[in-house]
Amino acid sequence: MKVDSIKNKLNTTLSQQEKIKTLNLLANIYLSTSPKKAIEYADKAFELAKKNKNKKQQANALNILGRAFLFQGNYKKTIECFQKSLRIYEKSGNKKGIADLLINIGNIYHDWDKYDKALEYNLKALKIKKELIDKQGIANSLHNIGNIYNSLKKYKKAINYYQKALKVQKEINDKQGVALSFLNTGKVYYALEKYDISLKYYQKALKINKSLDDKLGITMSMNAIGHIYKKWNNNKKALKYFEKSLKLAKSMDLKEKIMNNYKSISDIYSDMGKYQKAFECYKLYKELEGYVFNNKIHKQILEIQEKYETEKKQQKIILLTKQNKIKKIQIFGLIVLILFIITITFLIIIQNKLRSKQKTIELEQKLLRSQMNPHFIFNSMTAIQNFIYKNNTAEAGKYLSDFAKLIRLILENSREEYISIDKEIKTLEYYLKLQSLRFENKFNYNINIDQNIDTETMTIPPMLTQPFIENSIEHGIFPKNEKGLINICFVLKNNIILFQVKDNGIGREKAEKIKNKNHKSLATSITKERLINLNKKNKQKIKLNITDIKNTDGNIQGTKVMFYIPFKYI
Repeated sequence: MKVDSIKNKLNTTLSQQEKIKTLNLLANIYLSTSPKKAIEYADKAFELAKKNKNKKQQANALNILGRAFLFQGNYKKTIECFQKSLRIYEKSGNKKGIADLLINIGNIYHDWDKYDKALEYNLKALKIKKELIDKQGIANSLHNIGNIYNSLKKYKKAINYYQKALKVQKEINDKQGVALSFLNTGKVYYALEKYDISLKYYQKALKINKSLDDKLGITMSMNAIGHIYKKWNNNKKALKYFEKSLKLAKSMDLKEKIMNNYKSISDIYSDMGKYQKAFECYKLYKELEGYVFNNKIHKQILEIQEKYETEKKQQKIILLTKQNKIKKIQIFGLIVLILFIITITFLIIIQNKLRSKQKTIELEQKLLRSQMNPHFIFNSMTAIQNFIYKNNTAEAGKYLSDFAKLIRLILENSREEYISIDKEIKTLEYYLKLQSLRFENKFNYNINIDQNIDTETMTIPPMLTQPFIENSIEHGIFPKNEKGLINICFVLKNNIILFQVKDNGIGREKAEKIKNKNHKSLATSITKERLINLNKKNKQKIKLNITDIKNTDGNIQGTKVMFYIPFKYI
């Protein structure tokens, strides 16, 4: 009548929240009589709770679903539901819900014979239940711990916990819990081969379960009593209890209970010499055993937690107990190897740094020698000397001053990795003035600076372009009959200094053919070496691009050198 009255409530004008609670209540009631119906109502409750964003009732529905699937032996779906439910409870800080889930997950570990984990989860749940003063929860946890000790064959501890649970269950008038405690206490005495005491507890459990119409409890009690009579070789009475248990288990689709009853009935028929019937029941038992086994192998929690908790702990224990000496040797060898690798790596790094430093010094020296080219110095001094001979002392003094400044700047800059753009421009101006003097105004030059460039704070590597300007003068412009032009510009583009040198010389191909064999310029190759060395140190790389300038007819009209230089601020 109670179930019918609750069902009738669903047909009344209930609020959405009340309807969800009622569906969950019905699902919970059907857990012990019809897991299939429990799943049906819990599914409806979950979908409605999800639609109404009621997290608490979603978690409750998932919890009931998990328990119903557990009764059916569907471990994969059980785990999925429990995990989802636990996540909701944890987010909302629902301690009661968390404790209930810990109990349920502990029960699964118990079914999988993982008794340490089962005990761990149930003890955690018991602690929370005591904090909440949840007597029903305390009784459930105590009872589950009794079951674990029973499975561990620690019968004295098992009975102790069952008695503790029984005391609380009687306090709160939990008849279903009392029946379960009687049933499991009977199992302990059965294991101790005290069958008379065991039967008394089974019969007490059966009586209460019948009064409650608890079909699951009746099924388990009858199966247990059947085993007592089988032990006493009373096959007729044993068969009667097993068959009643089987009938109820089938009505609730409890596959594991059905399987166990078929096995017991097969054994009875075999003892009675009814081999055909024994074979038929055994065949049905094996078919169900395959189903139950296939569901039990879906152990998602074990795959996640046991991989890191159980297996590694076991491996550590084995290594510590059986291979302790080998492990020490291996660890010692590993430490030595690591230290050796670290030492070698450290030495290689130091060696590479020293090589790099040496290479930098060599390049700086080569660069200095290339830029203070004796040929250039001699010709510059000769040009200044001519002014003196012609009594043009003002011009001679001016150029001599520029020459001294250039030499000083070259010496200063060659010791620095980066110099201001302002210094670089001054060096180029002095250099171009003196080259123009040497070649008797054979060319003009322009230096253009982007207004966005702060020449005093932005820095670049020194004397990168001087060798290419030298090439423009020596090999591009000097062989021409008409006057040459060199355009130099600094442009700021996307945090990069674009440094461009353009000339209207004869081009690289012609210059190569008529190159002055007496003038041996290594400056270009040295600069390329410098770029490689500089790019090793910096994330942003310096790029160099040299192209010929062509007119519309495709004829070469000069050479363009472009540097893409990442700058730094002082």
